[in-house]
Amino acid sequence: MKVEINARPLGWGYAGVSTYLTNLIAQLRGSYSDLELRFATDKVFEALPSKCQSVVSPRIRDLKTQVLWESISFPMHTISTKPDVVHTPYHTATAWSRGCRVLTVHDCFLWDNRPSDQSQRLYRSMLELSVKRAHAILTVSEYSRNRIVETFHIDPRWIFVSPLAASGDLSVPRSFAQIEDFRKRTGIGIDRPYILYAGGTARHKGILSLIEAYGRLDPDLRACTDLLLVGGLAHGNTHHDEIRDAIAELQPPGKIIAAGALSQSDLGTAYQAATVFVFPSSYEGFGLSPLEAMQCGVPVVVSNRTSIPEVVGDAALLIDPDDSLSISCAITSVLASHERRRNMRAASLARASTFSWARTAERTVAAYTAALER
Repeated sequence: MKVEINARPLGWGYAGVSTYLTNLIAQLRGSYSDLELRFATDKVFEALPSKCQSVVSPRIRDLKTQVLWESISFPMHTISTKPDVVHTPYHTATAWSRGCRVLTVHDCFLWDNRPSDQSQRLYRSMLELSVKRAHAILTVSEYSRNRIVETFHIDPRWIFVSPLAASGDLSVPRSFAQIEDFRKRTGIGIDRPYILYAGGTARHKGILSLIEAYGRLDPDLRACTDLLLVGGLAHGNTHHDEIRDAIAELQPPGKIIAAGALSQSDLGTAYQAATVFVFPSSYEGFGLSPLEAMQCGVPVVVSNRTSIPEVVGDAALLIDPDDSLSISCAITSVLASHERRRNMRAASLARASTFSWARTAERTVAAYTAALER
């Protein structure tokens, strides 16, 4: 089977889609020798074999060139490469191509939270067409599968749930010296416990609620516990400015550290050294960050919304992401009990072990096969 994969997300850093595609490609290449994989990109990726990748022009720099690439350049490219299956691992405007189209729809966020910008609304209509014209759809949770059926009225027989997994390099044990170095570079005291948030920084991620919850902790507990926020904060972004203001307005005691985006190596260290991981997001198609934390054996406190309870199972404490008091009480219950932390660490590891990239790849190939047979 000849499969052409739109590999553009490899250039998106350590975002969820990039992690998904990186690990999926590795699993497909290592376990499915009968697949002839090719990769279409808008720039060269050294991680991919040069003989298997094609740089399709133009280079994408904004929404306009992205639409041009997805709706014209990439589909035209498939006419010459003649794949059996064309797989795009993210929402795309590719509604036609040579070969059967398999599309990964991670969530319905754009439909559940309508964009106000006219260009975004137009792009969303193009994405909707690509979803409806796909021969098979992959998604990452039962929650997202149900939302796709409800939103696009697609026969559920052609929607395949392919859950994600955490990257193995995150949980490779760090030495004391590595953790000590990380703490020094980020400004966390060597022996201080800390609460960790890692993930996106959009408004629905709930970072402001987490900061408020941290401020609600008992002063004695807050005085000996830091809050570490991992995620990029851009200047000129209104919501990011609100996060910075909330950090600056925190009354003593306590310390909030905005570490920005971290390398994959430092992210793994941040997880492994954390006392508790808190993820108060109100919307996720999957929620990869809590799974990454669980794989590192961290006690996890997460939102009770959308797909997140499905991912964490019984291994986490669930909170209302809009209720900072609920978040604060959950954090306190973890920080105050060594026995609870020990039990939650064991539960995290057990739950994380039920997810694997092998399963992700298996369900992906099932979608490829179904698309060909449709």
